[in-house]
Amino acid sequence: MGQLKGIQYLDLSSNKLSGPIPQDLVKLHSLLNLNLSFNNLEGDVPLDGVFKNGSAVEVKGNNLCGGIPQMHLHPCLVKNKGKPRKKDAALKVTLAVVLAFSFLVLVLSALAFTYLKKKKKKNSRTELPPMPSPEDIHFHPKVTYKELHDATSGFSSQSLIGTGNFGRVYEGAIPSSEVAIAVKVLNLQQKGASKSFLAECQALRNIRHRNLVKVLSVCSSSDFQGNDFKALIYQFMPNGSLDKWLHPQVGQGGSSSLNILQRINVLVDVACALHYLHYQCPTPIIHCDLKPSNVLLDNDLTAHVSDFGLARLLVKSNRETNANHFSSLVVKGTIGYTPPEYGMGGAASTWGDVYSYGILLLELFTGKSPLDITFQDDLNIHNFVKRSLPNRVLEIVDQSGLEEAAYQGEFKTEWIESLVSILQTGVTCSAEHPQDRMNMRQVLDRLYSIRDRYLGHQNSQLRISVVKGALKP
Repeated sequence: MGQLKGIQYLDLSSNKLSGPIPQDLVKLHSLLNLNLSFNNLEGDVPLDGVFKNGSAVEVKGNNLCGGIPQMHLHPCLVKNKGKPRKKDAALKVTLAVVLAFSFLVLVLSALAFTYLKKKKKKNSRTELPPMPSPEDIHFHPKVTYKELHDATSGFSSQSLIGTGNFGRVYEGAIPSSEVAIAVKVLNLQQKGASKSFLAECQALRNIRHRNLVKVLSVCSSSDFQGNDFKALIYQFMPNGSLDKWLHPQVGQGGSSSLNILQRINVLVDVACALHYLHYQCPTPIIHCDLKPSNVLLDNDLTAHVSDFGLARLLVKSNRETNANHFSSLVVKGTIGYTPPEYGMGGAASTWGDVYSYGILLLELFTGKSPLDITFQDDLNIHNFVKRSLPNRVLEIVDQSGLEEAAYQGEFKTEWIESLVSILQTGVTCSAEHPQDRMNMRQVLDRLYSIRDRYLGHQNSQLRISVVKGALKP
């Protein structure tokens, strides 16, 4: 790690890392953002390097102490600085021997497991037919059609949680693992469905990020009637899609509205996912169909980008313009979220994803769909917001998600400034010409800054309220 002198963003969250924070991270002077959240790290947090900036480092979900005051961690216990006892030295030697022995056992166990797995696969008479390009695609152990049929009560209407262009999505649970799953069953009669399946497999085979929906397995087999059957098995997201939160249907038991901070967090999550796809994958990926229905929320309302059925892999020789696409569709994306250049035959690009992100941002904060019936002639959601900034921002923002506290005291002005900055970001991202848009690096930097400023003002207002309450007779 200490040799990565030019790295700017490092996300090591949720990786079960243990032990102290490596001192080598202090030496990375180019590092702008470091995420160590939800690991098993312990010990004191360094005070130098990137750790001097509380807004640049995330360490929640660990057993850490110390650090700068802005991190709000408990103080570290003072260690005994006396000479080490012989007992301590003996303990260290014993620990080293145990660790070495444990490592040897793990290596031998892994080799034995690999051998048995290959032997079992060789002797198996019920192996499923291979999926497309098996040499390139690596998933968890395959799931049979019968397992998925049983897990979803026969793909019943009660298990149906969503429909799309190329198939249906069912909620289920495989008894052997007791894990809630979402099963995307491809409608192979629909033109382009098989290509969409292959595109999603190719896009997801080597990527992993906390803001992308996790693929648990895949099924390429036959149903009970001998017909071809293809399905992708995802981690289930209990809070559904962002679209259902923004536009709940009547009689659906409508979801509660998202507050301002929750909406900002969703924007940051989606931006992190796109930043990863565009800049941190071995082969950059263009999503090509970003919209609220393809953003799913987990228990904590953390956003996960899903549905890579139209994804493209960028050709290395010209990553910003050329794309190797696995879908046969000419129209790339969904009406309302597709950038203008795609409609004129332009190639898929990262700028197209940025445009879709900008429209999603504007929809998230105005509550208006880009296909709203009020948008006619030359009026669209981009122009609607652009013409209202900055003076009429309170007239266009979604009223269902506003906190009443934001209208009180000195916080109102700062809160409005944050809203204006967010909507201006969406307007820039959804500019008509690609060269006028921001890239996802710039978007992410700006959103981090807006969120930090918003949280700072919110905490400041809270402290003022506490002080006023303490001064009351």
